[in-house]
Amino acid sequence: MESQNNHPGERDTSQGGNGGKPDNSGDTARITNKQLNYTVNLGRNIGWNSTDLDRESTKIFGMKMAYLSPK
Repeated sequence: MESQNNHPGERDTSQGGNGGKPDNSGDTARITNKQLNYTVNLGRNIGWNSTDLDRESTKIFGMKMAYLSPK
């Protein structure tokens, strides 16, 4: 599927969502539930639970996983 926002010939790989844009409340966008679930499942594959992931996310990004933005 081609997208007008991509370069000619570049495939649109977006999965929906708001594309990192603020929602109507003016808050900055957060990762989607689908992205969060995917990350949690990756963590499970290496033996981490959601608490472990939140701890690492806080160390690296300064916030828990659910509050990360897609940028």
